[in-house]
Amino acid sequence: MLPVDAGQGRYWLVFWRKKDRRRPARGTTDRHALVPIPLTGGVLSGQVRDQQGGALAGTEVSVMDPADRRAVYVETDPFGRFAASLMPGRYRVRVEAGGYQQVTDIVEVSWGEHADMGHIVLGEDPALRPPRPGVFVIDGDHSSVRFVARHIGMSKVYGRFNRFQGQIRIAEPFEESSVDVVIDAASVDTNVAARDTHLRSADFLDVERFPELRFSSVRFAAHGGNRWTAT
Repeated sequence: MLPVDAGQGRYWLVFWRKKDRRRPARGTTDRHALVPIPLTGGVLSGQVRDQQGGALAGTEVSVMDPADRRAVYVETDPFGRFAASLMPGRYRVRVEAGGYQQVTDIVEVSWGEHADMGHIVLGEDPALRPPRPGVFVIDGDHSSVRFVARHIGMSKVYGRFNRFQGQIRIAEPFEESSVDVVIDAASVDTNVAARDTHLRSADFLDVERFPELRFSSVRFAAHGGNRWTAT
């Protein structure tokens, strides 16, 4: 405040300092980081893509310290991005996804800094080849039919069907392959006997009238690497 004489009276002139919105929030040192930078460490981030430039979601990123201990393990988000807070130091970063060649790099994380690895491109594994054309029977001992259901909108119920059979016809090109699966509806298993009995009733699966669940598809779509979707 500053006193000012003006005409017949004395006034106080008040100065307000505009808040600096560029200052980082408490406990951080860089507002541009994907996650807040801790006061005693730094942040490591990057984005994983395939050779066509598509984001690779669910890619596994392991950050190993100098003693070869895993300091951080994260999976990339739907946009192929990842971020993690780390203590300052030198780290080995391993990036891997099914059907792609693994990428390893050495990164230095500094105090109060954002270490951006940029775009990490994974090339497809040259040894990866689709099965030869033909009909393949699904091996029940090494396969599973699982599901996830919402319970009262607040939690999830995980379950499986224990008995099923089917086959996959591999075509050339692979996109024209097909799959047929027949599931024993009564084999539903959520690890809760009372709930499974209710699921078999007419309120849900009605296994007395509909003993089988069938799934068939002639639409295979590639998602890169060893990832395919059968619609």
